[in-house]
Amino acid sequence: MNKRPLQFKIKTIILIVLCLVIYVELKHIIKVRNLRKAQQEYNKNFNDQRIFTDHKKIVQIHANEGNSDSQFYLGLKHLKGEGVPKDNAKAAEWFQKAADQGNNLALVYLAIMYSNGDGVPKDEAKAALRYQKAADQGNAFAQFNIGQFYEKGNVFPKDMTKAAEWYQKAAEQGNVFAQYNLGRLYQRAQGVSLSLAKAAEWYQKAADQGNASARYELGFLYDYSAGFTHDAAKAIELYQKAAAQGHPKAQAILAKIYSHGLGLPKDMDKAVDLYQKAAAKGLHSAQVNLGRLYENGGEGVAQDKSKAAEWYQKAATQGLANAQFNLAVMSANGDGAPKDMVKAAELFKKAAYQDNVSVQFNLGWLYENGEGVDQNKLKAAEWYQSAANLGHVEALFSLAKMFENGDGVPKDLAKAMELRQKAANRGHAEAQVNLDVMKSNGDGVPKDLAKRAEWLKKAALKGDAVAQNILGWQYEYGQGIPKEKPKAAFWYKKAAEQGLAGAQFNVGRLYEYGEGVHQDDAKAVEWYQKAADQGLVEAQFKLAKKRYNGDGVQRDSAKAAVWFQKAAEQGLAEAQFELALMYLYGLGIPEDKSKAVFWLRKAADQGYALAQKNLDKLSK
Repeated sequence: MNKRPLQFKIKTIILIVLCLVIYVELKHIIKVRNLRKAQQEYNKNFNDQRIFTDHKKIVQIHANEGNSDSQFYLGLKHLKGEGVPKDNAKAAEWFQKAADQGNNLALVYLAIMYSNGDGVPKDEAKAALRYQKAADQGNAFAQFNIGQFYEKGNVFPKDMTKAAEWYQKAAEQGNVFAQYNLGRLYQRAQGVSLSLAKAAEWYQKAADQGNASARYELGFLYDYSAGFTHDAAKAIELYQKAAAQGHPKAQAILAKIYSHGLGLPKDMDKAVDLYQKAAAKGLHSAQVNLGRLYENGGEGVAQDKSKAAEWYQKAATQGLANAQFNLAVMSANGDGAPKDMVKAAELFKKAAYQDNVSVQFNLGWLYENGEGVDQNKLKAAEWYQSAANLGHVEALFSLAKMFENGDGVPKDLAKAMELRQKAANRGHAEAQVNLDVMKSNGDGVPKDLAKRAEWLKKAALKGDAVAQNILGWQYEYGQGIPKEKPKAAFWYKKAAEQGLAGAQFNVGRLYEYGEGVHQDDAKAVEWYQKAADQGLVEAQFKLAKKRYNGDGVQRDSAKAAVWFQKAAEQGLAEAQFELALMYLYGLGIPEDKSKAVFWLRKAADQGYALAQKNLDKLSK
């Protein structure tokens, strides 16, 4: 018998079997490689939740066999409802199986589900545990979330140093949110040493990836921060990019630039449009600015008091003191809103507890006169005192009158004299005259304001600057003559043009708030500068604020610090507080915590509540 054909047949069968085995194995390898390729696509972009549905059967088989990649993708199918019914609970089960094997993406997805309560009970601690495991494996998204846990202190103990460390790990891998947060920490010296250069570096990386918040903050650094290269053009470019993405703060700051013509042609239509966009997103500062534009009108904006009241109401509801104050004034005067003294009083109360000095003064006036509240001279004196502690000139004068007459406080002419002297030193027109009368008579002041107005008009017409300033004050507040703010502005200007510092300050104030004149921050700055150069402390403080905020003048925190320093050295508590913050954060001046504490203590000793709060924080 010939064995060769039989051997040939056996070899052929063996060869066929080997080919089948190789075919099956190659098919398996190709499918696994396809799964690997799919995973790589997910790793490139976490948010790109595409699914490779052509591998449906092999995914199911391998998942049942314990393949973690297949378990993850099967969980993703259930989460998305692709090829299978959408079922978050089943998705969580498959993610858990994959996570138990250390699958990085499954850990992250499961953490998200625990954070949101999707398919599993909401449990931040379990979410944090899974993020931690994924972060330890190098997952950037998980590292970012661990940083957030440490920053917020809602699962782990608050630890800004650890937050910065985890943000750093994620940022170095290109996580845009971690890059932005790390920049923010460097800018604010939280968990890391203050470094505007490093803040800018990380903001730039995030901005290059299109992050709107990073673009806004980087623009702010170029525009605003001392110790960093000033580049207004670059700042505006970044603001514009962020604003186009719908960033409300960028829209608001760009609106301010357009409204003042600082770095861009003045364009009130664009300013209003941007303010409206930011205000519609709930940015209360934009709502207040929009309210002011409608309240004052002019320069291409039609005056509309009812619209002003609407926007003030929106910001007031969010608790913004300035909006509460403005709306309270409108309610008290029936201007753009129904006259309602009770509502005005309630709004003044809400704003007053936020250390708003103007509100505290007005609340004192309401209690003194029983407008919207039961008359209570004691409470009036308390609110006047709070405002006086913050350097409010009218509050000083009103409190002096209460001590003079024994209204709500024990009669004390010496105290009245002291308070009038402070008000007079800060340019208060009537206090200057009354002080002279008190010194000459030893007690009291003339009570007939109408007769005084007649005398003042005669003196003012002869060119007496002091009389012109006092007459302006009487017209502004309706003391002895009808209230007429345009006439107040006229007489203040007459005195200001003769170099009277108090009158120059008053003119600046009217331009700042658009009372009796068209609102004009640039002119306000011009007059504040004249008064500040003469040493008037209130003008120095106002000028510093304008320099710091860039209202009517180029932003310059270094010059702002100079004027805050001058006002602080004259004892103005509010200036001492602002100067302390500038030392604390190195704004315009070198960072110096010891000097910050020194000025905070100075302000706190005068009863400035915000200074005391910040002192308490620094001591912890």
